[in-house]
Amino acid sequence: MDTVTSNSGRRGRARRSGYEGLRDDLVAAHPQHARFLQDRWYHHLTTSQRAADRARNWVYVSRFVSVAGLALLPAIVTLQGSHPLSLALQSLAIVTSVLVALSGGVLSIARVHERWRLSHGLQEKLGRAGWDLIHCPASFAVFHATVERDLAAAELVYQSSVAAVAAPVGEDGAERRGGERPTGLTPVIA
Repeated sequence: MDTVTSNSGRRGRARRSGYEGLRDDLVAAHPQHARFLQDRWYHHLTTSQRAADRARNWVYVSRFVSVAGLALLPAIVTLQGSHPLSLALQSLAIVTSVLVALSGGVLSIARVHERWRLSHGLQEKLGRAGWDLIHCPASFAVFHATVERDLAAAELVYQSSVAAVAAPVGEDGAERRGGERPTGLTPVIA
């Protein structure tokens, strides 16, 4: 348990460290805003922290699987050349190829790297706003505006870059509007 004994006016009472301790200190300094601090600021802070940790783990696992699979696949294919009837090597080559494709899909289609960057950035901004409020306690209105601005900005970035569906790209490399495919009736817009 992350507790530290504090001797500054709280004799015998264990004090939490990290974001929990910061939340407790902010609620103690601003009891009239306790609900906002707990339900809005702290909830989004911890949610973004968990999301960043999950996305980071997916990025590292997917990268490892991709690199390991791409490094092993040529060796497996070479071994298949010397043992063409080996069912085990054929199965291993198929499984390795599927794993590499899936890990590439996790990285590119699920955009976990962007999710990691976005969640970690939001966590840092919200944490910084909390620390700023501790050091300048008279500015709760600025803190509130900062938290709301950062949450709105993170939602906008998420909707525009992470959750957005990429426009289809034609054979000529140009993006098509609305998923249109060039036909005899549809003019190609360059």
